Amino acid sequence: MSRVIVVTDGGHGFADAAAQVFALQGDRVAFVSRSGGLPQDLSGLGILAVASGLESEAEVGAAFSTIEGASGVPQVVIADQCVTDITSARGREALLPGGRGLVGFATHAVQRMAQYDYGRLVIVNGGAPHRRTGDGVAELVEELALGGAKYRVTVNAVDAGSELVAPRPTPYYGGVYPPRDSTPGGPADFADLAFAARFLAGRGADYITGAVIPVDGGARLCRSR
Repeated sequence: MSRVIVVTDGGHGFADAAAQVFALQGDRVAFVSRSGGLPQDLSGLGILAVASGLESEAEVGAAFSTIEGASGVPQVVIADQCVTDITSARGREALLPGGRGLVGFATHAVQRMAQYDYGRLVIVNGGAPHRRTGDGVAELVEELALGGAKYRVTVNAVDAGSELVAPRPTPYYGGVYPPRDSTPGGPADFADLAFAARFLAGRGADYITGAVIPVDGGARLCRSR
């Protein structure tokens, strides 16, 4: 069944891959960014473009209302950890664990989905030292998961750790990326994160909430040895 998926754009590439993955499996995708535009590789996929900074309850509410009017009630929100402009002072603050940009958006998104008595929120850390998920987001995920449980809203996170994420050099052909090297310790790419987010948004993750899933090619294991 086609679902309504909200993907927030943090400006570093993950959102493009996530929007493609969900759109190509037949979901109705809303791509939320400050500019309200769509990257070129998302054109022709029937994706709804929504302009919003997502920095206040009013902005989140307005974005959800736009999506509801155009596509229907959102069942899934895929939230880039960098939900605010990283070039602004406020945006840089939001990158920190527990930053108000991420906390505010995630909290408002869960509250909005609770009104529907169902929802999935997946927070994604696209990797890089200044985007490290850390204990702050893990604690946020647990707190929101506890609050959302009685409304059938699950909250989880996908974490590339402190490794830089490498975008794939080849296009997304026919819904399938070419095989890739999975050597332990190698960097994840945006597609790896998108597929992990798709799992957490799917039927197979119905009983998973409050979890942070590492998608780092085993880099954390290599560092511990």
